[in-house]
Amino acid sequence: MLGPFVRDWNAASDWIQRERWKWDPDTQKWSYRSQLYANYQWAACTWSKEARKLSRASTPPPAHPSEGPGDEPLPGSTEDKPEA
Repeated sequence: MLGPFVRDWNAASDWIQRERWKWDPDTQKWSYRSQLYANYQWAACTWSKEARKLSRASTPPPAHPSEGPGDEPLPGSTEDKPEA
């Protein structure tokens, strides 16, 4: 299970990184929640040197806040693909 776990962690890492960035409308600033999915990151990085290590420095905050929870498609969903 180690290989698939690390593979899936790497595949979800962009989405997880986006979820870690949180916009505070009161202060009009981004905060980074490193504890979100931290247990999965620890396991993946413990098991493999190829696991992506996410941190505040990995990517900058998004250009603008999202409109609400669940407004972005999951990685690899049909919403990411152009219509045929």
